[in-house]
Amino acid sequence: MRGIIKWLQSDIRRTLLAFWRTKITLAFNKTPVAEVYLSLSDPFSFILVQVLPQLEQRFNIKFKLFLIYSNLSHTASDVDLWRLWAFKDAIGLADRYNLLAPERKPSQQMLLTAQQTWQMKDKTLKNALDIFHATWVGEFGENFGPSTPVITHQVKNHHRQKSKGHYSAATILFCGEWYLGIDRLNHLETRLIALGLAKQKNAEQYFSHNKESINADENTPISKEVVRDLPLIEGRDLLEVFISLRSPYSYLGFIKAQRLSQRNNLPLQIKPVLPMLMRGLSVGKNKQAYIFKDALREAKVNQIPFESFCDPLGQGIIKSYQLFSYAEKQNLAQAYIKALFDAIYVKGIDLALDKNIKSICQQLGLDYQKALDHNIEHDWQLWVDINQQSLSAMNLWGVPCFRFQKLHCWGQDRLWQVEDEILKEKNK
Repeated sequence: MRGIIKWLQSDIRRTLLAFWRTKITLAFNKTPVAEVYLSLSDPFSFILVQVLPQLEQRFNIKFKLFLIYSNLSHTASDVDLWRLWAFKDAIGLADRYNLLAPERKPSQQMLLTAQQTWQMKDKTLKNALDIFHATWVGEFGENFGPSTPVITHQVKNHHRQKSKGHYSAATILFCGEWYLGIDRLNHLETRLIALGLAKQKNAEQYFSHNKESINADENTPISKEVVRDLPLIEGRDLLEVFISLRSPYSYLGFIKAQRLSQRNNLPLQIKPVLPMLMRGLSVGKNKQAYIFKDALREAKVNQIPFESFCDPLGQGIIKSYQLFSYAEKQNLAQAYIKALFDAIYVKGIDLALDKNIKSICQQLGLDYQKALDHNIEHDWQLWVDINQQSLSAMNLWGVPCFRFQKLHCWGQDRLWQVEDEILKEKNK
């Protein structure tokens, strides 16, 4: 597994992957093409389509647009909660990137008209912008009814996307790699620059946008020593992080939350939950593959070690969670979770084996037997359920999630919202 991960992370692999599609294309004086999959019912597609023209201006690239009939069952375990979150999150992204925000959720009639209009017009960026604008903030001059050929065309495009390895709207496919939403344009820019496709110097607008937080993280290394948690004092601000050991994004989010809490001398409280598969939910193969590859490149950018993966599903989760409450009582919750994440994503250690869990306890100075005895009176299944209920109360369903005061957000790439809120508190 370690060798596979190093190959997935390697620049050599990406260069070889890009050579045929890009270098050969340029040799024939043709512009490299990236495929973009959009859904008119998706607010993130509305955000993404706004920035495609300026990307074409800054890079030697063309975008080929595909409208898909979005199937949210591939995206989230709770479709209704996803819709609520997506609309709110898209508004926040529009503000962060100085773009036009969605003003309302389009009606079914609006979507039918938009889809029919898309089918009748040329698939240019200008037409796409006009249609998305009318759908999310404007209006159409006339209404169209449902059309089977229009729906069939979108479903066909969705199957095309699925066959190429993805499941979601607001995605770009370039040189065999997928980029989901405006959040991953920094990776696309880096790829385009490496291939010599930038038309100007300092073309990495989205990388620069994220650079401040990256540099801040570099200046705040996590101590390798066993450090006890800051005390949780009633009335004092704290940062809560909801994580699952099996989630690569939880691993990244936990490390980034640690850095944030250390920079701001802020107590960090960890709220573990069960992986989706242990809650009876399914995750499609395309989604699992994308999450893993995306987490690898996010880890690389944020200088977080990610060298292996030893799946803790089942007994690895259970045996780890059985000891967490005791580690928390000893003010070693962070150190314990960090050691578990290291075992899974760095060292490739199987947490289902008692000897490995005992070794981690020994390294942290935790009494393994006392931890097991403590679990008898503080059953891990009870507090895991409570943590999951807390997520539901925030209208969230997956991990990682973060809560600071009245703010809560989902995703390791949304910690900037927490940081902004912390700065507001400091400046009061």
